[in-house]
Amino acid sequence: MSWLSSFSIGALTALTAGTAGGFIVVGCVDWYRISSFEGRSGYFVIVIILLSAFFGFFVGLIVSRFFGGFLAGLGAASASVLGIAGVSASIAWGLADIPPTINRHSLNLVVEARLPKGAEKPLVLEGKQYIWFESGPRFGPARASQVGVLDTAKARFEDGRWVVPGSVYIFTTRNSRRLAIALDDKSASGFELHFPGHPGPKYKQWSLWLPDAGISNWPDSQMSYRFRIEENIPVTKPIPPSKFDTLTSNSPLREWLEFFDGFGREPEKYQAIMKQVESRPADLAEVLRSSNDEDYHQALNATYALNTYDPQVEQAMRDLAADFDQQIRKYNSMSPQEPGSEEFAARIRDRFTHWCAVWQQMQGKIHSHAREPVEAILNVALVRTESPAMQAVVICARHLLDVLQ
Repeated sequence: MSWLSSFSIGALTALTAGTAGGFIVVGCVDWYRISSFEGRSGYFVIVIILLSAFFGFFVGLIVSRFFGGFLAGLGAASASVLGIAGVSASIAWGLADIPPTINRHSLNLVVEARLPKGAEKPLVLEGKQYIWFESGPRFGPARASQVGVLDTAKARFEDGRWVVPGSVYIFTTRNSRRLAIALDDKSASGFELHFPGHPGPKYKQWSLWLPDAGISNWPDSQMSYRFRIEENIPVTKPIPPSKFDTLTSNSPLREWLEFFDGFGREPEKYQAIMKQVESRPADLAEVLRSSNDEDYHQALNATYALNTYDPQVEQAMRDLAADFDQQIRKYNSMSPQEPGSEEFAARIRDRFTHWCAVWQQMQGKIHSHAREPVEAILNVALVRTESPAMQAVVICARHLLDVLQ
């Protein structure tokens, strides 16, 4: 075979390898949660595609020298790079922390920690009580982890022992997985988790108290736990089917957002709503600032779905952060015995945690002073250490600051 034919095969194989590498790397961006901040995910995709094409060219050039015909050489080279791509995709998938689902819903690990016999009721310690869920080698550092809230304020006394509830997001199907339950900042009780990477509906029922004392002689003087799996099922508001058809471009954006489910189950309706959202940033900013919780949350859902962010929408998000700061200061000035104070704090928590998710999504696009409003909120939330709601705000803010680094 001539060198011209070999170079032609190399070029065609490079195209095949680059295309295959592109599909794999796009999957890796999702599987490994590669941030789009400052274009990191885009650069990663481009580099891998170029390396794949470069590799494919040399594979095609080398393999073609062992075949006399053009088509035979091209087929062998293409098969080689596609085989390598298939193996690479399998390895990348197998090593990724991909969340399990049931009915396409993400899952939480709901946990109840049972304290040793004779232990006193646990105190509420802001920022020091948590559930830690990690995955990695059994005898080595964690590869990845997720933190959840341990709600000591809801501890109950049952069968002579205090039981504390909590939950944490199940972020991976990979073993081995471990659980740590901390009631203070001095120590934590660790346990090996034993349930499938893809748990079925039967795991929605409570497990036995673990470790099983009947099998392992686990003493009553040690903490034990039980768990169940819980689906994160989005709550959708039933909507009269005919009202949507009456909406026009002059209808308030709030009325459009009543029909927004955030998942695109009805593509035509979803696209029509997003067209209104994208073309009316001032109206979206107004609904974001709404004191009505339902309008507020729907506006955040629509903001999360945007691909680009108008300055008016960004300013509305910053105004919300400033409002959280003021609302938390107001709560800090309240007496713990003042009627409605905890309900007020719980509302702040619910609105802030949703805001956090959208702010994290936006930060890859705005690049400007993303940490400052979160740091301000964290500082004022740290004042009331006895409040479970403020504890959730602190955990959410700290997690977001870790992401924004």
